[in-house]
Amino acid sequence: MRPLALTCVALALLTGCGGAPKTLSPPAPPSGEAALATAHAKLRARQTREALVGFMALREADDPTLRRRASLGAAQALRAEGNLPGALAVLLPLPRTVETATDAHSCALAGELWLRLGQPEPAAEALERALRHSASAQAPWRPAAAFNLGKCALAQGLPDRAQKAFAQARDLYLAQGNRKGAEACDLALEALAPQPRRKEA
Repeated sequence: MRPLALTCVALALLTGCGGAPKTLSPPAPPSGEAALATAHAKLRARQTREALVGFMALREADDPTLRRRASLGAAQALRAEGNLPGALAVLLPLPRTVETATDAHSCALAGELWLRLGQPEPAAEALERALRHSASAQAPWRPAAAFNLGKCALAQGLPDRAQKAFAQARDLYLAQGNRKGAEACDLALEALAPQPRRKEA
């Protein structure tokens, strides 16, 4: 093909069979949802540092829902790295009203972090708020939240409340088919069961 013909073919591709050349725009950046999915995939692959960078960038998004979801992801990445105070700081302040599954999950994670940092009072409050969110009844984090609530009650010297929380956690673990989790609850409940009095000789 002659050079002139090649030029005509290229011009035709750009113009779409004649007319002024089309403007070639650069590819669009990934959407917030796509970037969030990428960050979560990196977190699942234990690429915590890369995941954290992605989540933190999305905390600057215009969409408040996306910002809350990114904050939860960032906290999960920091927890995976062992930075518990940093993970808690990313979640705070917690939403005043638990309206979404993300809000409930954030409260559950904050409760876990406070408990691990030796602060059972705010931990219990956050966990109770998470567990009251009925729309999250099937959430995978729910059994662990109930178990952590039992541990908070023990730390606060409230054995009856602890027994109730461990029983709830056991039911939730069984509903999700987690036999190992249910067995951990059984052990906790056995430790709380009243011991028979020994007969005096």
